[in-house]
Amino acid sequence: MLDNEMAMNDPLVATVVALTAVARERHLTDAGERPFDVADELAEILAAVNARVGGTDELFAGQPATQRTALITSLIADGTERRPGPDRGSHEAVVSWAISAVTGLARQAVAYIGDDGRSPYPFADEFTDALDSVATRIGGITELFAGQPITPNMTTIAALLGQQLPDTLPAFRTEPVRMLLDVDDAFDRFGLRDRYHRALQGLSPAIHDDKLPEQTRRRAVAAADAVDAAYSAQKAAYTENYLATAAQVATNLGLHAPLEVILGHRGDPEAPAADPLTEAMSSELIAATVVPATGQAPRDHPGRRPGDLIGAEFPTINPNRQGHEPSPLAPTRHAAPAEDARPPTPRPHPHDESRRDGPHL
Repeated sequence: MLDNEMAMNDPLVATVVALTAVARERHLTDAGERPFDVADELAEILAAVNARVGGTDELFAGQPATQRTALITSLIADGTERRPGPDRGSHEAVVSWAISAVTGLARQAVAYIGDDGRSPYPFADEFTDALDSVATRIGGITELFAGQPITPNMTTIAALLGQQLPDTLPAFRTEPVRMLLDVDDAFDRFGLRDRYHRALQGLSPAIHDDKLPEQTRRRAVAAADAVDAAYSAQKAAYTENYLATAAQVATNLGLHAPLEVILGHRGDPEAPAADPLTEAMSSELIAATVVPATGQAPRDHPGRRPGDLIGAEFPTINPNRQGHEPSPLAPTRHAAPAEDARPPTPRPHPHDESRRDGPHL
């Protein structure tokens, strides 16, 4: 018989291999989440094994009550009460394999009970050793549970292994998080595009009225050019602020994956697809990014759009006043760079051609 075949006949080895397979089949979503929580699945596996062997009296036969037996009993209770989770598809076969392997481990403990009533292979200790080997294979308890929210079962398993979980677990995702920044769409939702259009519309009569003096019409054209320049400058400054804020928001959300901000337009066929993580990032970023026209982030004025605030203005001109100059541009305000946070490098979208808003004067 080959060595690996002999090893697989060892219930402890078989359990380690099967539970490692359960842990490695993460079934991650694009957002770095996993619908099948390892800790909850371990509770379900233990509950199934307990039912197969006839209850905890049989499961823990040949061993005294210890903290380990108490923790495993807690997992069994939770696993017994758990409702069926999402359809596990082919993963169900892996879980069934693990149930069979752990059942073999449990029956070994009972089979070798000595005359003194003790087993040389107490289930609680054997299962804990197997689980410790699984965590080592995966890369530690933090990696074992990466990409999952911290749950009571997870805390119980950490206690069983004599370890503590960090306050937050890292995202398991390693591929870049690609986010779309459509500045035109953002300014439309902010109400700034409406202000821009109204400013140009207010100047249009003075530009096209042949009855007005030429000097007045020239001042109106200059004012329209200033409106265009101000709007373009505000969009450019907002992009800079967004990139600077993105790094800090990623840190706040505990994101460890690389972050890419794609400059483009919604609806483009090659725009990065949204997922729960990018949607959460986008919501946080929009709320936290300083809008240059106001010098404030939207979260600083809940319930009001940036375009509704006093001061979010463009240059205007009164063509009936001789010598009147366009009103000065509002200073462009940038977000303060976050300490130790590196903004992601913007990447232009393949189809991101220059697009100018409003009428051309």
